[in-house]
Amino acid sequence: MNIEHVTLSYDGSRNHLEDVSTAIPKGKITTIIGPNGSGKSTLLNVISRNHKVSSGLVTLEQKDILAFKPKEFARKLAIVYQHNTTPEELTVEKLVAFGRVPHQRFLKRQTIEDDEAIDWALSATNLLDKRDRSLTALSGGERQRVWIAMALAQRTSILCLDEPTTYLDIYYQLELLDLVKQLNLEHELTIVMVLHDMNQALRYSDHILMMKDGHIIAEGAPEEVVTVERVYDVYGVTSRVYQDEELGTVMMPVSR
Repeated sequence: MNIEHVTLSYDGSRNHLEDVSTAIPKGKITTIIGPNGSGKSTLLNVISRNHKVSSGLVTLEQKDILAFKPKEFARKLAIVYQHNTTPEELTVEKLVAFGRVPHQRFLKRQTIEDDEAIDWALSATNLLDKRDRSLTALSGGERQRVWIAMALAQRTSILCLDEPTTYLDIYYQLELLDLVKQLNLEHELTIVMVLHDMNQALRYSDHILMMKDGHIIAEGAPEEVVTVERVYDVYGVTSRVYQDEELGTVMMPVSR
């Protein structure tokens, strides 16, 4: 996927993205980081076709993403949002089954292929034993996994996640990010996600985009992007960035 000179303004008062260009590496985990208002989620929504750009172009398989029909694009890219609401009586399996809509014809019954995709998505997210449970009976981490399972059932090659660890305690944050890494390694999914926690981005990403004021100011390997100078420039925070034998690059905030 390529982003070429993308500019986006919601209201004409300012550019929320300005002349953004980058390429999303295939089969890798790309994480977008930056302070609030930097354009992280806006860029993710442009990639997933939820925002129409003011100028510029986003291409997938050398084709403008706006040229895809909705169902066709939904067979190529899935997104899991930060906030998700569902009817209380909905079960895990019924929600995951919605992921098959892009593959189904109007008023056609669920096929064997649909059943197999749902089972695979439940298995990949370790939810097979919870398929008949109501979503309200699950923990926050489990509910987030259900939404990821629904996205997986779409059988896309690209998965976008908008701040997937928000509202989760640290145990479920790590559980979720371990799942993301596993999906990337075992199923070669291209994953693009927005994270606030810089150390989680450092640990789980192959490629990082650092944003400020609607611009990408640095991108590349995590250890190359996150430096003391950039953390200060982007966040206004003095920090220490060092290499740990087990964890790799670590960022320790010191003072603002």
